[in-house]
Amino acid sequence: MPTNVVDFSAVSEIIRDEPWQLHFWELTPAEYVEQMKNPRKFMAKMGIELPENTPIVTEMLNHDFFAAQTEASSTPPIKVCNMGGGNTGIAAYRITSYAHLESEVGKFKKKLLHKPEEKKVPGT
Repeated sequence: MPTNVVDFSAVSEIIRDEPWQLHFWELTPAEYVEQMKNPRKFMAKMGIELPENTPIVTEMLNHDFFAAQTEASSTPPIKVCNMGGGNTGIAAYRITSYAHLESEVGKFKKKLLHKPEEKKVPGT
């Protein structure tokens, strides 16, 4: 089962009011393969239900890295992050995936556009 599933509409009333959904989730390589086989069924397990006529577009940003890691080990130390959005008000759902080493979590310094307790960038 995917981990760290986040529904950004639940986090932000601004996104909640917009005419699209926005989600994040992490997968193991085996789960990613399962998602690719039947994305609609896989996402329904997370509570993301898409109508049958909604096309699902998936892109893997670093496919070569994913392939190299999965070829090198039967249990590679990687996770696949996914951002998905669309459907509500948009006649498609797009998933962007990125594989990374599990050891990289928390190692990158990010410049946040606003403080976590703020709803948006001040002045916008």
